[in-house]
Amino acid sequence: MTIRDQIESQKDEKYIFLQLNDSVDINIDDESLNAVINFAQGRHCAMFYCDYKRNDEWIPLIDYQAGALRDDFDFGPFVMVDRDAAVKALEYLKPYSHSSKYTEFYDFRLQISTVGPIMHVDQPLYTVTAKVVDDRPSGYKQFDYVNPRNAEIQRECEEICTRYLEDINANPPGVVFTEEKKDAWDERLAQVFNRGFWDGYYQGEMLGE
Repeated sequence: MTIRDQIESQKDEKYIFLQLNDSVDINIDDESLNAVINFAQGRHCAMFYCDYKRNDEWIPLIDYQAGALRDDFDFGPFVMVDRDAAVKALEYLKPYSHSSKYTEFYDFRLQISTVGPIMHVDQPLYTVTAKVVDDRPSGYKQFDYVNPRNAEIQRECEEICTRYLEDINANPPGVVFTEEKKDAWDERLAQVFNRGFWDGYYQGEMLGE
């Protein structure tokens, strides 16, 4: 289900559960569920996420920092959102379409962060069981972001991020980004990489160009 579909299917609930990863089964008991809800009620947050367990191993997540822009920030496979905050974020997103749940959630969480804080519960309050196991070595997984198959997603994330920064007036007054400035930054960055520097998909290039 899309993020929007998940929210609309739980519209009568004060707090809404969003499953971000369809390749796992999520299990949370009543005690842990009440703990999460009590945490949210006491802090008036728009979205919150928890550590979890996988194969009896505690998977710790890091705290979300206000203003964070990374599209691959790890919230775990499950988050909860305040219904009223979610409705406001969805209202903003009405004119926009998304090619995947990944980009839809990226857009959604940037927008909900303008409504209220995103907070982390540093306790493992649910367990996950993988339905599909990615058994590739970590050295292969870390380069997924440069896989040509993911180029369109990266471009869409760039558009989402740019729109968000414009909406919150994040660009300093009087600052204009030009091709000349980009070329100068590329030249400086190349000096600190021992194998040169690649602009990446964010400059509209494919790997090797």
